[in-house]
Amino acid sequence: PLNDICCKCAASSVPSVARMTSFAPSDVLRAMEEICVESSGWATKGSEVQLCLARREHVKDIMAFIRALAAFEQMSDQVKTSEEYLLNVGFGDRPRFYCFLAYSGSAPAGFALLHAAFSTWRGEYLFLEDLYVHEEHRKSGIGKMLLRAAIELSARLRCARLDWQALDWNQPALTFYQHKIGAEQMREWIYHRLSAESMAAFLEAEQIRDSSDR
Repeated sequence: PLNDICCKCAASSVPSVARMTSFAPSDVLRAMEEICVESSGWATKGSEVQLCLARREHVKDIMAFIRALAAFEQMSDQVKTSEEYLLNVGFGDRPRFYCFLAYSGSAPAGFALLHAAFSTWRGEYLFLEDLYVHEEHRKSGIGKMLLRAAIELSARLRCARLDWQALDWNQPALTFYQHKIGAEQMREWIYHRLSAESMAAFLEAEQIRDSSDR
């Protein structure tokens, strides 16, 4: 995850009128391939930057980006996924995530990992789970390139919105999202989470209460 402040962004090419959408994995992958081809004409400071759709052979790079992002967020101990797990859930008939990879020459530079989400108000949309650029490749436009790809994908799939989170101490990112991208900080919504341990504790307490009421 990127952060503790939830942001919402609508691509400029998406009309403001309400609409509902539904998309299949094949729709997503086809749109991502098109975006990767078209991205060669996007302006970046590095002429050798290439955007590509992540495939099975890229799983090592994806896992490395996940670990690097966790270290940046000071949460390395929270990473429980593995390359094998990513292969199983991300590259079958029903992928649970989609990923853009950016390379500077042959060097992995950044990634954007998304997955489908659902709103009872607006239907299916995309959630940008991770966005990360290695430190040595920052300030080169790669982060914006990856974010543009995510926004472009959401627009092509006719999503009503694109959501992501940002850590409250990452002020440069927050400023960039709000003032350069046009994202809205959803301060009225409080993000909640139950860990596996918290869920088990709650359910155990409820079972005890059920037994005592009999």
